[in-house]
Amino acid sequence: MSGLTRTTLIECPRSQSDEGMANNNQNPSRWTNQTGDGIHLKPGDKISVHSSYVSEIGAEAGQIQIKGQELNASVEIETTDTTNSLYVDKLPSKFTLVEKENTKKQ
Repeated sequence: MSGLTRTTLIECPRSQSDEGMANNNQNPSRWTNQTGDGIHLKPGDKISVHSSYVSEIGAEAGQIQIKGQELNASVEIETTDTTNSLYVDKLPSKFTLVEKENTKKQ
């Protein structure tokens, strides 16, 4: 089954978020959406965002101004690196040891 991709679309509008439903407008640029019983990932699964959009009532002309802060400093992110070890051809995953390590990068 390798090479197959399962695509899942997740819609997360602010109007349906925890904050939107509670009329919490303290920080309208942040919100949380519930995804039922969550998104279950298995070792080796990859997540990517292929597209996103901003929709606002009154912006039919196609222009939305997004105000933000300029980041003058570098931003530190944390990534998880994976190393496959101990190859065993008889196993479905082909590896008996998968090592993961979190690293911080600028």
